[in-house]
Amino acid sequence: AVALTALVAAPPAATAGPPTVRTMDVRGLRSGGTTTLVIEGAELLPNPRLVLTQPIASQSVKPTSTATRLEFDVTLDADAEPGLQSLYVATDGGLSERQLVTIDALPQLPFAPALAALPVALHGTLGAGTIKTTFPGRAGQTVLCEVEAQRLGSRLRPVVHLYDSAGQHLAWSLPLATLRGDTRIAATLPSDGQYTLTLNDLQYNAPGPNHFRLKIGSWQFADFAFPPAIQRGSSATVRLVGATAGPRGPAASLALPIAAAGDSQVIPAIPSDAAQRAGFSGFPPAIQVTDSLETVETARDSAAVIQDLAGLPVAVSGWLGVAGEEDRYRLKVAPESKVRFEVFAARLGTAIDSVLEVRREAGAVLATNDDTAGTTDSAIDFTVPKDVDAVILAVKDSLGRAGESQIYRLVAALAPIVPAAGAPAPAPVAGAGASVAAGGAGAVSPPDFRLVAELDRVNVAMGARNIVRLRVDRRGYTGPIRVDLGTLPPNLAADGLEIPADASGKLVMVNAKGDGVGQTLTTIRGVAAGVPGEPSKLATIEADTVAAPVPPPGTGSAGGPLSAAPWLATRFAWALSSATAPGFAADWQPPADAAIVLGGKFSAPVVVRRPVGWDGPVRLVVLTSQNPPLVNGKDDPNRTLRAEANAPVELAADPKATAAWDAKLAADKVVADAQAAFDKAAAGNDEKVKTDTAAKLAEAKTKQTAGDRRGGSRQGRRQARSRFTAGRAGRFAGP
Repeated sequence: AVALTALVAAPPAATAGPPTVRTMDVRGLRSGGTTTLVIEGAELLPNPRLVLTQPIASQSVKPTSTATRLEFDVTLDADAEPGLQSLYVATDGGLSERQLVTIDALPQLPFAPALAALPVALHGTLGAGTIKTTFPGRAGQTVLCEVEAQRLGSRLRPVVHLYDSAGQHLAWSLPLATLRGDTRIAATLPSDGQYTLTLNDLQYNAPGPNHFRLKIGSWQFADFAFPPAIQRGSSATVRLVGATAGPRGPAASLALPIAAAGDSQVIPAIPSDAAQRAGFSGFPPAIQVTDSLETVETARDSAAVIQDLAGLPVAVSGWLGVAGEEDRYRLKVAPESKVRFEVFAARLGTAIDSVLEVRREAGAVLATNDDTAGTTDSAIDFTVPKDVDAVILAVKDSLGRAGESQIYRLVAALAPIVPAAGAPAPAPVAGAGASVAAGGAGAVSPPDFRLVAELDRVNVAMGARNIVRLRVDRRGYTGPIRVDLGTLPPNLAADGLEIPADASGKLVMVNAKGDGVGQTLTTIRGVAAGVPGEPSKLATIEADTVAAPVPPPGTGSAGGPLSAAPWLATRFAWALSSATAPGFAADWQPPADAAIVLGGKFSAPVVVRRPVGWDGPVRLVVLTSQNPPLVNGKDDPNRTLRAEANAPVELAADPKATAAWDAKLAADKVVADAQAAFDKAAAGNDEKVKTDTAAKLAEAKTKQTAGDRRGGSRQGRRQARSRFTAGRAGRFAGP
């Protein structure tokens, strides 16, 4: 599918748009309390309100708020889910871009140079230099000092130092992989007194955005969950790894029932106990939900034991708990089959630099790998020799490191076999997630797909429409995909909710078919139509998706803004705004039998209708549902549908119509000023002033009427000519 959108230079200022957020004084909300939140930006009125991926108990806007500055009082219930959440500012003009905030029970305050009590979460921005704050401490008190910046979408690379009242340096910390580029200190204070904490960027010059959230005090947290993956349809007891009460006791474990019909790919490990949840701060570990058999290491205390794994596909989660430890697993395979073995460790946020070996049962090494592209994790694409029906998989750290947080997940699966275009999709292997005893050479992995949406929010004005671009990464499934957008705001409706068989994407048109204002958060589901059980997948936001099942440390190119909370990448925001469509429209009318030939070009007539006052240049942009083929990780222009780079489809501005419209606006202002002066004089007793202002008002209206005749005539000619000359051919190159 191909669609056309139009960009207009400098549309009339009267056209209201969605709000824009530039700054927030705090990026955290207190559970069980009220937080005052100050937001600065543009078009923040009328009727501002907050939309959050957690229920808001109450919110109110202070009367001093303006179109450029809002002040909210936001109250959350005590059982609000802790961790990262998405927040939007909504007005009658639509929804703002997404902002990231953290929820916990800590008081949320702007950064201050001195604190009276702990715990607290301080908020601010930091570019160059160093900032510091002081706080009171007691001998023997354990204090945590943690910075949330990278995980909140900031580019600050935080470094913290802790000093006692005499200026003695006690502790410091650089950006940590386990915290995805953020940092934390845990210190036991040596004496009573005032302590100083300093914060700076790693290079003393953080690029923007450079906001941060600095927490000081004590709380419970978990950096990892073990096992890091659970098979769909099962339940498991997940152990939280971190500063939770009793790291090896039942208080540190969390039972997570997983529904068989669920289609989540990643879920947060949130403490279920109310007392634990109240004391929890930070980012819950991510647990992947898979359709493969998931097992755990059982022979942790015996290096001589080799653990047997079930047949393919299978995954095993393990710990490197002893320095120099090597974990070994035996797996039955079919001779001459193609299998992929892959370790996930660094991509889970651990410090493991894995080394993976594939060996014969007698010990001879068949294949080995240390790092793969973009990560220190290991992966091997392996063709089983003719004389081998079982292999030993050995996992270790390249430096022999070990510890409570040194967890990994080893995945073994048959290499996917993608059928040719038009061929029927392969049947699932023995049901979803079932194992195959030896994974025969002719077996295939279960058909699968991944659905990606281009944007996380969609604003549609009354009487207008918008396009949602969906892309499909097919992994063996070639059939049609039914799309479910969830419950949209009233009067919003969508067309084209099925992705055809073999198609790599779809342009879904969302239309506003009535009046009203509304916002909602939904998930987008893709359903494999025609497959037994009709398995479904949640779409993820394109900017937040990565190749790894669980995003790697860092932000931006290292995993997207939501790498610390990947489950939020499945939440989409929709808004129907009160701004009426201005009457501007761009359409094209390709012939019914139009076709794009490989290596050829395609032309279609384009018609643009501009309402009065919309006289600037118009550039047309092509949107296509094609999922561009990649070469070395980049779009391949030789196989991608695109507009010709040397021939942009653009309509020039009409300077005479623009001048006429500007003159009309100026005349309207003169009349408005004259009317205001006349009204003021009419309320007084000076007859001369009344006469003068009446004459000026009459003169202004006469000039306005004459200008309207000239401008209206010119505007009418401009519109007629636009309809004619805009019917030009847009040219697009085919793959």
